[in-house]
Amino acid sequence: METNDVLIVAIGTALFAVAFVVLLALRSSLERSGHGRWPWIALSGALLGLVGLVYCRRRQQRMSKVNAQ
Repeated sequence: METNDVLIVAIGTALFAVAFVVLLALRSSLERSGHGRWPWIALSGALLGLVGLVYCRRRQQRMSKVNAQ
């Protein structure tokens, strides 16, 4: 089954980035309820998503070179 991995990872990364912004705006409320780490978890997801995006793009380029030969 062929999928567009770059698009999937990009959407997930964007969702984590949006979650980070929303959670950052609610940080004081989250800290009062004991969930002060949630914004940083979302930021970690966005940053790891960027790493995954670079990996998927490089993998896609290598696969297209192999298929072209």
